[in-house]
Amino acid sequence: MKHFRPISLCIVIYNTVSKVLVNRLKSTLSSCISASQAVFISGRNITDNILIAHELVHTLHSSGTLSSQGAAVKLDMEKAFDRVEWSFLRDVMLRMGFAREWVNLILRCVSSVSFLVRVNGTLSEEFFPTRGIRQGDPLSPFLFLICSQGLSAALETEQREGRLSGLSASRLGPRVTHLLFADDSMVFLCNEPEEVARLRYILSQYTSSSGQTVNFDKSTAFCSQKCSTDFLHAMRSTLGVRLVDDPGIYLGVPLLIKRNRTASLGFVRDKVQSRMSKWDSSFLSYSGREILIKSVAQAMPQYVMSC
Repeated sequence: MKHFRPISLCIVIYNTVSKVLVNRLKSTLSSCISASQAVFISGRNITDNILIAHELVHTLHSSGTLSSQGAAVKLDMEKAFDRVEWSFLRDVMLRMGFAREWVNLILRCVSSVSFLVRVNGTLSEEFFPTRGIRQGDPLSPFLFLICSQGLSAALETEQREGRLSGLSASRLGPRVTHLLFADDSMVFLCNEPEEVARLRYILSQYTSSSGQTVNFDKSTAFCSQKCSTDFLHAMRSTLGVRLVDDPGIYLGVPLLIKRNRTASLGFVRDKVQSRMSKWDSSFLSYSGREILIKSVAQAMPQYVMSC
């Protein structure tokens, strides 16, 4: 049951009501959601986060100044949609200034779900969840943004009060503490053990309130070469993440392009070859193959090159 994924079947009337609520909600989210969140918000683009993350990681990798030392931490959130606490969602929406009647309407949509489980062809009795938002509901992506705003607001408060410094890609550039793309979270820390402890405290408070769970075993941290021994020890023991020499791929693009370009960008070739290898089993005609190349295979390298 660890990887259980419920199938959400929404009736036409509910989908219509949900879509109306989404259209009303989208018009206000740009002023409510932090600029660090780049998904589902009008005027924001996935490439914005990719470029910022790439520049900050490049600074960590190449800069020798002490002020540029630190770490980029990639957090792995487990079953993000399924764990959202309804009470936390309500509290965040009220703090954002939404009317209580509107919040109650949203929560009625969220809490009206019921489940049946089929075991060996036999349906169980109907039961009702107490948390989580449905994948497939038009409201769910936007409600998750509101939930993740709790983490973003906490990190921004810590930065304003001087307990988190973040990183900057240039001497006079703005300092960035985090980037979010739905449940893909990246946090940037300065070379101070106190910041590691503070991040752990923030994550503990956020997860206990929102229901979210951070899988620290799958979370990684890319540290600059001149980080202090105390900082590296805090990353391993206090935060509990794995230190890596390569930050890997973020939103489909490698964060660090090394001298061996074949090794850094080889995954694009592998993806294209994987799609090509399915042609024989699909019995595609030449015209079908041409369409596949233009619509699928050609888009893969274009996305990476555009970033």
